[in-house]
Amino acid sequence: GTLLSGCSRHEGMVYLTAMTSPGKVEAALNLLDDLFDSSFDDFNEDDFVNAKNALLNSFASSFFNYKNIVSAIIFMHKFGLSSKYFEDRILSIENTTINNVKDSARSVLDKEKIIQVVVGRKL
Repeated sequence: GTLLSGCSRHEGMVYLTAMTSPGKVEAALNLLDDLFDSSFDDFNEDDFVNAKNALLNSFASSFFNYKNIVSAIIFMHKFGLSSKYFEDRILSIENTTINNVKDSARSVLDKEKIIQVVVGRKL
């Protein structure tokens, strides 16, 4: 999504959180493994079009009211973005292909580098 835009240029962390009962922790971790194993193959053209449309349609909320407009201006100023940031971002999304998404995800998401942390009381 827009929060991940340019993430390949910055090292960082992606995190997922979930709550489950202690007896289902192993099953939850297995689901996460399955997600990484199948996510690239299962992501199809319909998923891509829906995700792309959701992102494109979300830009209108940046200008829905004065508070959002001011927040957008502060965001652009804080990160040194041009006055055409939103226009450029929309063009970037429109020009993105499903293969671009899959290639980018594969370059950033490496199952071998994932650290799983389980927090809670041991029963």
